[in-house]
Amino acid sequence: CEAQVQFAPKNPLPIFGGTRGPEITKSFVDIQGSFLKLVQGLRGLDYRILDVKATNWHDDYNVFKAGVKDLEVMMQNVIVMAIDSVSSLNSLVEVLDALQTMAKRDAVVRCVERKTIEC
Repeated sequence: CEAQVQFAPKNPLPIFGGTRGPEITKSFVDIQGSFLKLVQGLRGLDYRILDVKATNWHDDYNVFKAGVKDLEVMMQNVIVMAIDSVSSLNSLVEVLDALQTMAKRDAVVRCVERKTIEC
Protein backbone atom coordinates (compact mmCIF):
# COMPACT_ATOMS: atom_id res chain seq x y z
CA CYS A 1 0.00 0.00 0.00
CA GLU A 2 1.11 3.56 -0.62
CA ALA A 3 1.18 4.33 3.10
CA GLN A 4 3.62 1.50 3.69
CA VAL A 5 5.93 2.83 0.97
CA GLN A 6 5.82 6.28 2.60
CA PHE A 7 5.99 5.41 6.28
CA ALA A 8 7.84 2.07 6.33
CA PRO A 9 10.31 2.26 3.45
CA LYS A 10 12.83 -0.47 2.83
CA ASN A 11 15.53 2.12 2.11
CA PRO A 12 17.38 3.64 5.08
CA LEU A 13 16.65 7.22 6.03
CA PRO A 14 19.00 9.86 4.66
CA ILE A 15 21.36 11.46 7.13
CA PHE A 16 20.33 14.98 8.06
CA GLY A 17 23.13 17.29 9.13
CA GLY A 18 23.18 20.46 11.13
CA THR A 19 22.21 21.11 14.70
CA ARG A 20 18.68 19.80 14.19
CA GLY A 21 19.72 16.77 12.14
CA PRO A 22 19.37 14.24 14.98
CA GLU A 23 15.98 15.70 15.93
CA ILE A 24 14.76 15.45 12.32
CA THR A 25 15.98 11.88 12.00
CA LYS A 26 14.36 10.93 15.31
CA SER A 27 11.07 12.47 14.16
CA PHE A 28 11.09 10.39 10.98
CA VAL A 29 11.94 7.25 12.97
CA ASP A 30 9.09 8.01 15.41
CA ILE A 31 6.68 8.42 12.48
CA GLN A 32 7.78 5.05 11.10
CA GLY A 33 7.25 3.47 14.52
CA SER A 34 3.79 4.97 14.80
CA PHE A 35 2.88 3.57 11.39
CA LEU A 36 4.04 0.10 12.39
CA LYS A 37 1.79 0.33 15.47
CA LEU A 38 -1.17 1.21 13.23
CA VAL A 39 -0.43 -1.79 11.01
CA GLN A 40 -0.09 -4.05 14.06
CA GLY A 41 -3.51 -2.82 15.17
CA LEU A 42 -4.98 -4.15 11.92
CA ARG A 43 -3.01 -7.37 12.08
CA GLY A 44 -4.12 -8.02 15.64
CA LEU A 45 -7.84 -7.91 14.94
CA ASP A 46 -9.65 -10.84 16.50
CA TYR A 47 -12.06 -11.40 13.61
CA ARG A 48 -11.83 -12.28 9.96
CA ILE A 49 -11.85 -9.08 7.93
CA LEU A 50 -13.58 -10.80 5.01
CA ASP A 51 -16.44 -12.02 7.19
CA VAL A 52 -19.48 -10.06 6.03
CA LYS A 53 -21.01 -10.35 9.50
CA ALA A 54 -18.03 -8.62 11.11
CA THR A 55 -19.12 -5.01 10.98
CA ASN A 56 -16.20 -3.76 13.06
CA TRP A 57 -13.91 -3.70 10.02
CA HIS A 58 -15.12 -0.30 8.85
CA ASP A 59 -14.52 1.24 12.27
CA ASP A 60 -11.08 -0.35 12.61
CA TYR A 61 -10.06 0.65 9.11
CA ASN A 62 -11.26 4.21 9.67
CA VAL A 63 -9.03 4.38 12.76
CA PHE A 64 -6.12 3.24 10.57
CA LYS A 65 -6.92 5.81 7.86
CA ALA A 66 -7.19 8.62 10.41
CA GLY A 67 -3.87 7.55 11.89
CA VAL A 68 -2.24 7.64 8.45
CA LYS A 69 -3.62 11.14 7.86
CA ASP A 70 -2.14 12.23 11.20
CA LEU A 71 1.21 10.75 10.19
CA GLU A 72 1.05 12.68 6.91
CA VAL A 73 0.60 15.92 8.85
CA MET A 74 3.42 14.99 11.21
CA MET A 75 5.69 14.21 8.26
CA GLN A 76 4.84 17.52 6.60
CA ASN A 77 5.73 19.33 9.83
CA VAL A 78 9.08 17.54 9.99
CA ILE A 79 9.72 18.39 6.33
CA VAL A 80 9.08 22.07 7.01
CA MET A 81 11.35 21.93 10.07
CA ALA A 82 14.10 20.20 8.06
CA ILE A 83 14.00 22.80 5.30
CA ASP A 84 13.71 25.78 7.64
CA SER A 85 16.70 24.62 9.71
CA VAL A 86 19.09 24.71 6.75
CA SER A 87 21.51 27.62 6.65
CA SER A 88 23.42 27.21 3.37
CA LEU A 89 22.35 26.76 -0.24
CA ASN A 90 24.38 23.58 -0.63
CA SER A 91 22.71 22.03 2.43
CA LEU A 92 19.30 23.16 1.20
CA VAL A 93 19.79 21.37 -2.12
CA GLU A 94 20.87 18.19 -0.30
CA VAL A 95 17.89 18.29 2.06
CA LEU A 96 15.42 18.96 -0.77
CA ASP A 97 16.89 16.09 -2.77
CA ALA A 98 16.62 13.73 0.20
CA LEU A 99 13.04 14.79 0.95
CA GLN A 100 11.97 14.43 -2.69
CA THR A 101 13.34 10.90 -2.64
CA MET A 102 11.39 10.13 0.54
CA ALA A 103 8.09 11.69 -0.58
CA LYS A 104 5.65 9.12 -1.95
CA ARG A 105 2.11 10.06 -0.91
CA ASP A 106 0.42 12.97 -2.72
CA ALA A 107 0.13 15.22 0.32
CA VAL A 108 3.80 14.73 1.21
CA VAL A 109 4.93 15.24 -2.39
CA ARG A 110 2.92 18.47 -2.58
CA CYS A 111 4.46 19.68 0.67
CA VAL A 112 8.00 19.11 -0.62
CA GLU A 113 7.14 20.75 -3.96
CA ARG A 114 5.59 23.76 -2.19
CA LYS A 115 8.64 24.21 0.03
CA THR A 116 10.93 23.82 -3.00
CA ILE A 117 9.08 26.61 -4.80
CA GLU A 118 9.21 28.84 -1.72
CA CYS A 119 13.00 28.49 -1.54
